[in-house]
Amino acid sequence: MAGIQSLPVEIHQHILSLSPDPPSLRSLALSCSAFFKAFAVTEKATTTSVLSHHIHPQVQRDAIVALAASRLPARDPFALSTFVTVTLAWKDIISFPLEWSLVDALSAYKLYTHVSYFSQVLSRQLLGRPPFQIPDSKHDDSVAGIDTERSLPTPSTAELHRFERSLYLFEICSSLYRLSPLEDGRSWESWFTQLPKFQLEQLSCLNHLLTHFVAPAFNDLVQHDVSWGYFGVSLITDESSPLAQRVLSRGLETLHALAQTETYDERHRILHRGDNREDEPVGASGFLYDLLEWTPEATLVTNLLVSRLPSDKNSQALSTLELRSYQGWGYVFWDEARLEKLGALTHDGLVKLKAPADPLEAFRELENSQLQASRARRSEVWHQGGSGRWDQDDESKIVWPEKKKKSAQRKHPLMTARSVQGAKDFLRSLKIPDMPARKAESHSHGRWRVYPPRKG
Repeated sequence: MAGIQSLPVEIHQHILSLSPDPPSLRSLALSCSAFFKAFAVTEKATTTSVLSHHIHPQVQRDAIVALAASRLPARDPFALSTFVTVTLAWKDIISFPLEWSLVDALSAYKLYTHVSYFSQVLSRQLLGRPPFQIPDSKHDDSVAGIDTERSLPTPSTAELHRFERSLYLFEICSSLYRLSPLEDGRSWESWFTQLPKFQLEQLSCLNHLLTHFVAPAFNDLVQHDVSWGYFGVSLITDESSPLAQRVLSRGLETLHALAQTETYDERHRILHRGDNREDEPVGASGFLYDLLEWTPEATLVTNLLVSRLPSDKNSQALSTLELRSYQGWGYVFWDEARLEKLGALTHDGLVKLKAPADPLEAFRELENSQLQASRARRSEVWHQGGSGRWDQDDESKIVWPEKKKKSAQRKHPLMTARSVQGAKDFLRSLKIPDMPARKAESHSHGRWRVYPPRKG
């Protein structure tokens, strides 16, 4: 460490700039006084350089606005109104200082991990399906219809940026929806309806695609959770589902966590509110799907075909009535060259394209009688005090009241104090019998005294 301390400050600053991400930069800056002093001199320049390795400068404006939306105070109509009328309305015109403090960069990087995940996953997933990939009769892939071992096309930088911008816009909508109470008339709706056509259509595509991420995990609980069976929770079977809208409104962090779940228990922790009647999942109104439906048709739909638009607009692929049925392959995110190669820029070529299979179709085809029978049995279990996972062929995962009690006892730690106050609270919780004052006094001197009985 002494050798590092003796290096010139310029070397320290250069080493700091090589940090792979903002959390690593923070750790390095705090590792020794030499790095800390070097970082203090050039904090914003170094932080901006490190963050730009992840969030492209062309997308940082969107990241700044999304971060600002996430920090709006709750129950403050003035702050919300100011954000909508100033920051959102003028975000493409006003000049943001694109220099990042470390505190802001850490928050922006955390959000970016979710944005990057979905931009990569959605774009690559779509490029691996029809109409970009035609199923080969020699291969069978239940999701994409192709052999995953074959080389697949990758999204261009410009295409990834479109996904990222739209995901930041989605996150802004989620933040404002959670902050804005219904009774205020949704002050941000007027801004929403003024968005450019291609951004509205990108959000519509995202609503379509993200619902497909949510549905399998949510429907797993609908089909197997005891309480949800008693509640009669509906399956998510299309993009208009209010239950899907409720989950989407929780934002990208929740969706990212949900997309990575594999088990009932993992999904239960994210989606489940409780086993009492008041804990039944409630759908959301006035979020993305409703806003898009309420948008005036003249704003969303144009009669112009993409091939007749000016060349600089082709890549935006404005939302024509014909193209809206192709949201399943995210047409509005792709480069003009990719759309042209696909044949999507002409009407004749467009109608020949094969749309990807709808993953929600399987849930729509689920036999209603089978689901009703499942709900009836789970209702019986719920009335008997059971909860947890139920399966038609395996009821061993059901948690019964006695098991709940024993489980709680096993999980209760002997001591959980993390502070002096916590230790005091723990000691107070111990049932120690009170000691007479005189006896306690003698005990404190290290010996016992025998007192004669009091007279009278």
